[in-house]
Amino acid sequence: MSGLVAGDRFTERRRREALDDAVAFLAERYGLDAQQRKTLANVPIRWRRGGRRSTFRAPRDGSPGSITVSLPRGSLVRWHAYRRVRAGWATPRSGVTMDLAMLARLVLVHELTHALQHGTCGGPRRRYSEVETTRNEIEFLRRHQPEAMMSLEPVERRTTRATSSRRSSKGPSLFDRLLEWLRGGRVTSARARRCRAAQVPRPARAG
Repeated sequence: MSGLVAGDRFTERRRREALDDAVAFLAERYGLDAQQRKTLANVPIRWRRGGRRSTFRAPRDGSPGSITVSLPRGSLVRWHAYRRVRAGWATPRSGVTMDLAMLARLVLVHELTHALQHGTCGGPRRRYSEVETTRNEIEFLRRHQPEAMMSLEPVERRTTRATSSRRSSKGPSLFDRLLEWLRGGRVTSARARRCRAAQVPRPARAG
């Protein structure tokens, strides 16, 4: 992959190289034909240094949409990815240090994925998702700079300790109380006692 050299100046040539690499990756990943690939490569891009967040502006009134790529100053920069369980991996809170050229590619992969989600290439609109964009960024990194994967953190769903503590604070459910009664334990819920009375007939008193 070309263009991965240190240097603060991100020239027009380096921008074009970054765009070509990002488009080639997405074209292979989504099976884009030549015309779709050309359309994706021609999405208007505004480049900024030291500005706000990078964004994709959705198409409207027949426009193809547009991308703003905002890169920090300096030759070594930090990459921050969304923290999504379904993406599987995330950057640590401090980010991952990398060359400016690699960050530019990851930003382009992210924003061009949004362009695909909006149907920019003529295909059907895809569900807007930061999971998809993050997965694409991570896969691009895995292919082109696999050593950086060592800096990522696995993201796991928070189960269960919080959920189970909430449940335990409320006490056993009606089902759990009935199950306890069926096993011979005490039924402490008034509702469960009513269920018990309805299900188990009382023996008739001897006259």
